[in-house]
Formats: sequence, structure tokens, C-alpha cells
Amino acid sequence: MSDPYGPQYPDDDGFTARMRFHQSWWRHERLCEQVGTDPKDNPYGNYLTALAAGAGRNFLNASIAAYAAERISAGGGVEEFRCTRNLLSSQPMAFNLFGPLHLDADLARVLLQPLLPHGVSEATVDIEWAPDRKTHLKDATSFDVVVHYKTADGKAAIAAIETKLTEPFSRKKYDTPRYREVAAKSSVWADPTSPELARVAWNQVWRNHLLVEAIRQQPEADADLLGYAIVVHHPADERCIRATDGYRALLAPPPESFLVLTLTEIVETWQPVVAQTAHVEWLGDFTDRYLNLELSEDAWSARTSDDGAPSPTPEISTVSTMSFPPASPLAQAAVERAAGDLRASGVSSVTPPELFAAANDAAWDLGYMLSSADVWTAVYAWKGFDYGNPPPDDTPMSL
Repeated sequence: MSDPYGPQYPDDDGFTARMRFHQSWWRHERLCEQVGTDPKDNPYGNYLTALAAGAGRNFLNASIAAYAAERISAGGGVEEFRCTRNLLSSQPMAFNLFGPLHLDADLARVLLQPLLPHGVSEATVDIEWAPDRKTHLKDATSFDVVVHYKTADGKAAIAAIETKLTEPFSRKKYDTPRYREVAAKSSVWADPTSPELARVAWNQVWRNHLLVEAIRQQPEADADLLGYAIVVHHPADERCIRATDGYRALLAPPPESFLVLTLTEIVETWQPVVAQTAHVEWLGDFTDRYLNLELSEDAWSARTSDDGAPSPTPEISTVSTMSFPPASPLAQAAVERAAGDLRASGVSSVTPPELFAAANDAAWDLGYMLSSADVWTAVYAWKGFDYGNPPPDDTPMSL
């Protein structure tokens, strides 16, 4: 008998593996849908079939599905395959969490009031939004979710929200003169010239924060416009926690314009508010799908290891606390290529995440498709670190 939960990706870290299986459980047990395939036609339990995706099954209700379809048709920022077929993606999660707030301004006001700085008297919520590129950062930076709102005392404000489930932040490092120009005009960062701001581990967070500041600096912007960059993540996402902690340390005190919220904090704040409304089913389904992993615990525990014994639930961990088999020759070649390219560009030292990002890019340039585990192992081994006991993410590695 085939496994109804479908194939799982063997190179996932512990947290991603558990979340992938929970989404596979959701597909089979709650949606009663068959296993779908990824963009390369590989079957995985967390993917929906084209038929199920077309019916909007990646979304918690018909209204959210209709909004997602409308937003996809509008173009710009929403990846249709990822959004409609991948249950594990953070993009459909953004629709599932904030879609009802886009559709109901009163609901947005009530639910965002206790979460956003200075309260909310009115609000509009949009998913995958960016202002005109030419007059802001001159790049493709956009917000997963944006809230334009008025505070309790009527001041204009903008909140830019980055949503994360299991995907890491962008692994590419961007730093431009325009970024530094915006940073220099802002009082947000302790040292707007610091190279640490552009570190790969939180480069995407920095760029989102820069875009908020660029909006505030526009000539037509309200002189008193308030701006906030917010990261929303799963409470067990340790890599995201480390990245946001590291980024916060670079902000000028007090770091009022940067907030971090967990899905649990949001849900627990909203539950008493929606308890007596028609939205209670939506929030309950969101909680079950993304937070109540105990629902799939029996099925997860029943999956057997190679020797037939029940597989224990893995600890929620990240790549930097895992052990891996030796790196492949292709991964080693990608790391050597990346190190050489970095040296040629004048870089003398990198952190493990920065070398990992560069090695991934080098692998693509060389025509390789490598697993994250393989690349991480090569990164650690390159300087003689024990991949069973890797160094901290901020460890300098000389080139």
C-alpha cells in the first residue's frame, strides 16, 4: 500500500522535515487530495495536483482563494505554481493569514489594533506590494504584506511585513549606493555605513527596512509618516530568530521601527477577538494547518526508519546544528569556485552563510543542482570544521 502522505524530501533539516510532513498530512487528512508534483515533476507530499490547485485548495476558504486568483492575475510578485500548489510555501500562508484582512477593512482594523505600533483606527492590507522602483530603491524589493494605516490618534503609518514559514531569507547579498543613500538619511541604523548591514543572513530584512525608509523619504510623503518593518515567522524557526536578533543589534536604540512576531503570538492575540464571529473557523483552520503539529504527530511517529523501528520526531533545529555525510566533489568544487570569485572581488573574509550563498550561486553557474545539506557540508569542511559540530553563523572564515 502506497504512503498516503507522499514522498518527503530527504535533505530537509529537522524543522522543515516536520513542517513538510504536517502539510502532507493536511493535504491527505483535511483536504482529501492526492499527492502532487513539484515544478520538475517530482512527487512530494506537500504539493497539490493541478486540479486541486485550480480549485483553490491551497487556501483556507473560497474568499481567500478568490483574492489570491485575482492577485495572481494582476501580475507582479506572486508565483502562481508556488502559491497554488506548494502547501509548504510562505506565500500561500501570507494569503491565508492576511487575506481576510484585505477583504474586510473592519476586520483589519480590529485585528491589527493590538499588534501594530500606536494602535489602528483604519487600515488597508495588500499582499505582494511595492512602490515605484525608479523613485525608491531602484531594485525589485517588495513586501510580502503591506498595511497602510492610521494610528489611534490619526497619524499616517506603513507596516511592511515579511512572512516566513520554512524558507530561509534570500541567500544573495545586495548592497548599492542607493541603499547607502537611503540609510544615511535615516536615523534607524546605529551606523548606516556599516558593512554588517548587508550581511547575507539578514540582507533581505535590511532591504525591506530600507524600502520602508525610502517611502518615508519621498517628497510627497506625509512629513510625519511612521514606518515599520515586521518579520512574522513560525515560533520554531530558529534560523529566522537568529537572523532577526542579529539584525536588531545593528539598529539605533530604541529599535522601534523593527518588530518580530511569531505566528503563535498573532493567533493568540486574535483568538479572543474572533471567538464570537464568522471568522472563528478561518482562524481555527489556520492554527491547525500551521501550528497544531500534534494533529499529525501519530502519523509522523508511525513512519518507520530503515531498521523498522518508529522514527522519533526530530528536534526542531537548523542546518547549523545538523551533521551530514561528507560533501560531494561537486559541492566542494562549488565552494572553491565561490571562494575564488570572492577573493577576486576583494573580499578577504566571509561567514559560513555568506560562503553558502556564494557557493549556491556558483553551483548554478557550473550547471549543478545540489542539496542544501551537501553545500553546507562543503562549506564547513572547507576550513576543516567538523560538520557534526559546525561553527556559529558569525564565525569569520578567511579567504
